[in-house]
Amino acid sequence: MITTPDLIEGLACSLTPARRLRPPLLRALCWLLLAAVVLSLLAISQGIRPDLPGRLQQPDYVIGLAASLATGICAAIAAFMLSLPDRSRLWPLLPVPALCAWLSAVGDQCLTDWIALDPGGMRLGETARCFATRWCSPACRCRWRSSSCCAMPRRCARPSRP
Repeated sequence: MITTPDLIEGLACSLTPARRLRPPLLRALCWLLLAAVVLSLLAISQGIRPDLPGRLQQPDYVIGLAASLATGICAAIAAFMLSLPDRSRLWPLLPVPALCAWLSAVGDQCLTDWIALDPGGMRLGETARCFATRWCSPACRCRWRSSSCCAMPRRCARPSRP
């Protein structure tokens, strides 16, 4: 039977240095480029929304779209930064501001259909389902606990008019 020191010596003799990883930002950029290629291929095969040019004129839609994109980019960077043991454990907090902005934009869209006026009378709009979806996620509560919730714009509180 081989002794432990002999085993260590035998294993250490045939070692080659480990290849260093590329910098985390470069790896995140490569991953994001791959994701962009996949999304582009999906857009080509499935087509884009027919109302996209009109929606891009709406600030609420653009803010939500930009915030969701920023959340994904920040999350990818944080994931690759955390893959190295010498990095700070605060990197997971990088996407939190963008996530709060994204969820705030979604919440603002929830408030625009608070009450629907139909020929049959008033009914709750999609807001009930929208808030139920938002409150199922613990991460989304950050906006509603902040003081900005109390300073909600007046246009959001009114029902939307066709």
